[in-house]
Amino acid sequence: MFLATSANAASFSCPVDVPTADKEPRARALFEEALRLEPGNPDAALLRLGCAEELVQRPAVALRIGIIADRLGRYRQAIDAFRNYLKRLQNAAPDQAEIEARISKLLTLEAKKAEQQAAAADPRPRTLGVVLAAAGGVVFIAGGGLLIAAKVHNDQVHDIEPGTTSWDSEEARNLFEQAELEQSLGLGLLIGGGLMIGTGLGVALWPVGQQAERVSLRVSPTQASLRLLF
Repeated sequence: MFLATSANAASFSCPVDVPTADKEPRARALFEEALRLEPGNPDAALLRLGCAEELVQRPAVALRIGIIADRLGRYRQAIDAFRNYLKRLQNAAPDQAEIEARISKLLTLEAKKAEQQAAAADPRPRTLGVVLAAAGGVVFIAGGGLLIAAKVHNDQVHDIEPGTTSWDSEEARNLFEQAELEQSLGLGLLIGGGLMIGTGLGVALWPVGQQAERVSLRVSPTQASLRLLF
């Protein structure tokens, strides 16, 4: 059945060189045929309505085109058809408020669709996510290395016997301060690296069109902050 209707739509062509006196009845016949086809083959119905539109510009034809195009997700065609419908009735349509509300909704959907298509064509957000996650992995590993170094230096200080000359030396104090600094930096880098990895994976894996446009990350020895701007 689908193949038959598709073939029917493909073989159909609009009538040409229709005498003026015949335009109205031909357009009416096309409109009625479109109504019969619409439930099972809306594309074929739209084709016939387009032919009727070329013959006569009637509000009913424009309205039907808008309804079918809307159902098929053809937002621009639906918007134009609904506007033609209102224009032909000189803004006195009984359902004007409803149609205007639908046009407004379709404009929003059209803009969102265009945004998603643009995002899908631009691989930069996903690439940025992968790079950010990889950089976060490096930072995370560096933080782990600093924590290990801090543990080693801290153990060296604690291994010195209290009361001895080495225990009260400048070298021991410097080693202890170095261990504290390495511990603070290591924790900061671990947190920052973890945030970078999470953010990068989120940007790379989120649905197209919903990635964060900008990522702001600041890391210090005592704190890390992350800001996403959508």
